[in-house]
Amino acid sequence: MGQQIGEKQQDGTTLIPYPMTLIELSKISGTTRETTSQMVSELVNDQRILYGKKYFRILTNE
Repeated sequence: MGQQIGEKQQDGTTLIPYPMTLIELSKISGTTRETTSQMVSELVNDQRILYGKKYFRILTNE
């Protein structure tokens, strides 16, 4: 998603310019909301993404 619709920011992160709830993300990815929530929490804890106010910001290019 970051490569397709992400917008590079001046601070080096990539912003997904579309507000998205975890429920919407789970539907797109074909998983449950619980699984999506666990994965997002893991990525936030690993400092790979930021998620707030329905916006995702990718901190790494991996």
